[in-house]
Amino acid sequence: MENNVFIIGNGFDLDLGLPTKYSDFAKSSFWPKASPRTTSKINTGSGIVYVGHSTHPILLEHYLEGKKNLESWFDLENELLLYSQVENKRNGKESDSFIEKNNAYFTMLQNALCEYIISVEDKISKNDCFAGKVLKSIIYNDYFGQIYSFNYTNLNAIAQKLGIHNNINYTHLHGKVADR
Repeated sequence: MENNVFIIGNGFDLDLGLPTKYSDFAKSSFWPKASPRTTSKINTGSGIVYVGHSTHPILLEHYLEGKKNLESWFDLENELLLYSQVENKRNGKESDSFIEKNNAYFTMLQNALCEYIISVEDKISKNDCFAGKVLKSIIYNDYFGQIYSFNYTNLNAIAQKLGIHNNINYTHLHGKVADR
């Protein structure tokens, strides 16, 4: 076995026909529904929602709801980063409630993403694709000493669907849905 490293990204899952883009998740029934807004105006550049005459921070669920339907690439991880960098104004008692609501929604979002990935990882629609051929080659020629995956999908479950019955020893770099 060589000391070569193989890195798998989302293009691998997409080549297999798996709908694992964040935009696929956002369009699915698994995406958590946002609570109704009670706002009259949103100024997305400032991170502030205007309700009547006072200002309130934008809840994460409303922020993401406005981002997920854009025509461009939807990068959930980047949107979470951007949201976390907005300086939301705290209004005394509201800040604890705001944090609690965001934490609850984020947990719901994480769980929904895990359930979505589990529901789609066996829906391989292209068995004879480049990704499948590469994976078979990697497993059977023992050329790579380490395999890393940026994907949340289970590579062993995918291998089984492709007719590869060897157990693949690999590392999830972002974590895996089985561990939530």
